[in-house]
Amino acid sequence: MPQATLVTRTCLETAQRWKSKHGYGPNPYCEVCHGVGWLHPRDPVTGMTCYDNVIHCPGKGCVEESRKGFIKTPDSLREKGLGRKFPSFDTFKQMKGNKEAFHAFKALAKGESDKPFLFCYGVVGNGKTFLCEALVTEMNGRDIDARIFTVANLVSQLKESIGDNTTEVKVRAMVSIPALVLDDFGVEYGTEWELSKIEQIIDERYRERRITVMTSNRDYAELEKKSERILSRFSDPDISVLVCNSSPDYRRR
Repeated sequence: MPQATLVTRTCLETAQRWKSKHGYGPNPYCEVCHGVGWLHPRDPVTGMTCYDNVIHCPGKGCVEESRKGFIKTPDSLREKGLGRKFPSFDTFKQMKGNKEAFHAFKALAKGESDKPFLFCYGVVGNGKTFLCEALVTEMNGRDIDARIFTVANLVSQLKESIGDNTTEVKVRAMVSIPALVLDDFGVEYGTEWELSKIEQIIDERYRERRITVMTSNRDYAELEKKSERILSRFSDPDISVLVCNSSPDYRRR
C-alpha cells in the first residue's frame, strides 16, 4: 500500500508539472499508461512493439485526449500567434472582390486543396489577416500545428538571433512548422540578409511541400520586381494558388 501511494503521488506531481508547462498532460490514474503519458506503439503489420518510437497515450482523459481539448482553447491559439479574437470563416463578410480569396483560404484550411502554397495580395484592410487567422484557427481545430507571424515580427526575431548565433536554429524551426502563415510581406524587408533568410525558409518549405501562406498589401508587380525568387515559388501552378483580394479597405467604409 505505501508503494502504491508513492507511485500515485509521483504521477500526480508529474501530471501537474506537465499541465503547468504545456497546458495539457497525462491522467495519473490512466489504466493504459499508468500515468506515464507515453506509449511505444505497435507495428500495424507485425504487431510487435516499436521501441524506437513513442506516441501520446490514447487512454481516457490522458495526454492525447487532453491535448485535443487544449489546442482549441484561447491560450493555445494565442501561442499560435492569434490575438484576442479568433476569426472563423463563418463570420467572414463575403463581397465582390474577396470571394476567390475566401474560397482559396477555406479550401486549404479544411484540407480540400491539393496545393500547399497560397499567396494573397491586395490593399490594406480588406480581410487578408482575418482569413489568415481563420485558417490558423481551423487548422489547429483539425489537429494541424498552424502558426501565424507577421513578416516584420519574423525578421525581428531573426535579427535578435544573430547575437547568440541561433539564426539557423530559428530558420530550421520555421521550416519545420507543419503550416506556416506569414502575413504582411512587403518590399520594405529588402536588405539582402533579410530577404535571403525569408527566401531560405520559403525555398525549403517549397521543396518539402509544407503548407505555407503569405499575404501582402503591395501590388504584385512591385513585389515581383523586388522579390522575384520568393514570388516564383508562389507562382508555381503545380503547388501554389495565387489570388488577389480586390475588395476595398473595410476600415475606410
